[in-house]
Amino acid sequence: VIREFKEKGKMIIFSSHRMEHVELFCEKLVILKKGKTVLSGSLKSIKKNYQKKTIKINGDIDIKSLEKIKGVQSVSKENLDIIVKIESDEYIKDVFKIVKNSDNITKFLVEDASLNEIFLEIVVAYDFTEGALDVLRQKKNLRVLKLAKIEESLQPYDMKYLDGKLLIQDKNNVLANKYETVTKVKPSKEQLRDMEFGMKIVKNMKSNAIVIVKDGQTLASGCGQTSRIWALKNALENNKDKDFKGAVLASDAFFPFDDCVTLANEYGISAVIQPGGSIKDQDSIDACDKYEMTMVFTGTRHFKH
Repeated sequence: VIREFKEKGKMIIFSSHRMEHVELFCEKLVILKKGKTVLSGSLKSIKKNYQKKTIKINGDIDIKSLEKIKGVQSVSKENLDIIVKIESDEYIKDVFKIVKNSDNITKFLVEDASLNEIFLEIVVAYDFTEGALDVLRQKKNLRVLKLAKIEESLQPYDMKYLDGKLLIQDKNNVLANKYETVTKVKPSKEQLRDMEFGMKIVKNMKSNAIVIVKDGQTLASGCGQTSRIWALKNALENNKDKDFKGAVLASDAFFPFDDCVTLANEYGISAVIQPGGSIKDQDSIDACDKYEMTMVFTGTRHFKH
């Protein structure tokens, strides 16, 4: 619906804390904190600002010649160094062409955007090395939280309240009853690790839920949908900047149709883990075999509500 209004040229004011949604729908962005604007501008300009590189140069060089280079956002002096901000890596070579023809160059250092240039307020981890803390201390007003070990609750039940009524049910403490490969292609050790990782995430998401992971990193997720294919589309369409080639898809419940496998293949996803148990399991298995994908059944539905 939002896309339809946008295509018709209608002005839409969209409020969200999900940056992937903002990036999908919006052209201009305003970030508010305690009623005050802390950041505003076009989405393109803000992304450029926070993806830029810094080049530090020490030597005799004409600053004006650097300022004329396409992709250079700013040139400034800092002690003995010349600080050049560029939009991306592709402009490094253009800066270097100017520098290599100059005299007495003793430094040419390329750095990513510093922590102070990144919109970041809280970092949470179980522990921090001193080196990591030294970097984090550079960021003004950054909150660094160290977690104690999170133990499983001793309460054996999960309780939910609704309008004076109480639902008591056993806790979902089982990740998987088995890891059964049901396709011709067998998963690699790396894929199996990602499958277990993905299932840990999707287990705790509201059903219907899909999560896509690769190399121990979450790439996309979709949850709380009435259709499993909608959950997958939500995950994929809200993360168009991600590379899903070779990724693993984890589902909290079985596939009643082969549509999720077909769509996953279109995005380059090569492995699937799901509980199995549908009367149409074979449709999804056949689709995986057709696309040379691997699929593993766990025998455990999570289906969190």
